[in-house]
Amino acid sequence: MKKLALLCTLALAGLAAQADDTFIFVDKNGNTVPDGATVTITEATDYYDPETGETALMFDSGLSVLNTTSQSAAIALNYAVNTLDGGLFQLCFPIECTVKETTGNFRTGSGIMKANESRPLGAEWISLGTGKCVATLQIDVQRASSSFPPTYTHVAYGPKITIVFDANPAPVVKGDVNGDKLLSGADVTALYGKLLDGKNVDGNPDVNGDGLVSGADVTALYSLLLDE
Repeated sequence: MKKLALLCTLALAGLAAQADDTFIFVDKNGNTVPDGATVTITEATDYYDPETGETALMFDSGLSVLNTTSQSAAIALNYAVNTLDGGLFQLCFPIECTVKETTGNFRTGSGIMKANESRPLGAEWISLGTGKCVATLQIDVQRASSSFPPTYTHVAYGPKITIVFDANPAPVVKGDVNGDKLLSGADVTALYGKLLDGKNVDGNPDVNGDGLVSGADVTALYSLLLDE
């Protein structure tokens, strides 16, 4: 009986640890960004501030939040600016923009998204062109009252992701599966570990760039090694 109770407790704990999927993060192509994922942004566009006349670089995450349900739902975001090498971090969600010039833990206001609505995050780094900006965002699923204006109460935590804006990314080494910035036999070992045992790798196991990790990547990796 005690064993059964323990198993039930562990099962409930596992369910509690899962993120609520009322809302999910999606990329610019509408693909789901998994809970716990890190999204790295290295491309920027020129930014001009009409008020100061200054120019800078703007790194745009291109991410949005999708209401996956068939009814309206309330949301807020808890977020942390972990690294900010100059410039500004801006977040425009769900109904207003906030700009941060320092690191720290923050929270957006609350808002309501319609059924199946996709709304841009407006997560951007206005950069001086060096260093990184790293921010972690977690969805806070809420319940809105029927009063006006509504009051919001916390219901559950949704997916959590990290965005890395990198102004000076290291050169990408094609075939670097293990993430050591080199192309070597160690990458073959890492790729087999990924394919056969599902082991995590720090580099890119999709060697041939077809969006899949398969035996075709092994062939492509061997070709790269032979051409060295």
